[in-house]
Amino acid sequence: MARRVVEKAKGGKRGKGKTDPPPLGHNSESIDNKATFLEFVRRVSLRRRDLEEAQGRYRAEVKAAKSAGLSTKLLLEALAARARDPDELAAEQQQRARYFAWLALPVGTQAALFAGAADDALTEPQSTEQALWEADDAGYRAGRAGHPRDETPHPLGSVFHVEWDKGYLRGQAFIAAEMGPDSTNQQGRRGAASNPEDAP
Repeated sequence: MARRVVEKAKGGKRGKGKTDPPPLGHNSESIDNKATFLEFVRRVSLRRRDLEEAQGRYRAEVKAAKSAGLSTKLLLEALAARARDPDELAAEQQQRARYFAWLALPVGTQAALFAGAADDALTEPQSTEQALWEADDAGYRAGRAGHPRDETPHPLGSVFHVEWDKGYLRGQAFIAAEMGPDSTNQQGRRGAASNPEDAP
């Protein structure tokens, strides 16, 4: 009888198999100690430093573009447009032109928009440099998106395929770094299987 009174005073009889909840902030699967904390202070600080340095280089390139006489506003808009769906972008441009026309704003004719385009023709080395860069960039975006590695649009062994593949691997490395050392990107692994010589 006395035991029941004591248990009732403490909040009632405890159910079978129940245990006290872990203390606040407890995680049995983690090692929450000073050494671990300081290790991640160092690791995160280094990555933050990398980010700040990369942002500084980015701002420097934008300033250089402005010094070269380019409109940095339009440059950044063009870069953002590259990542968009082409059909969606075209529809938006048509809608913008229609709105401008309704307000009697100048939208330009096809001839006027591309006046002087002949003077902007690239030399063969410049065209090749741009095409190689675009292959690398497309590969990087494919890697970032987790597409299979064998979906390259370029003939195997061509210089454009080589550049695409380099970009792809960097995109996959970005995913691996972002997900951590214990994670893998399954789509990328399936793509890599078609290249057994390159598999780890």
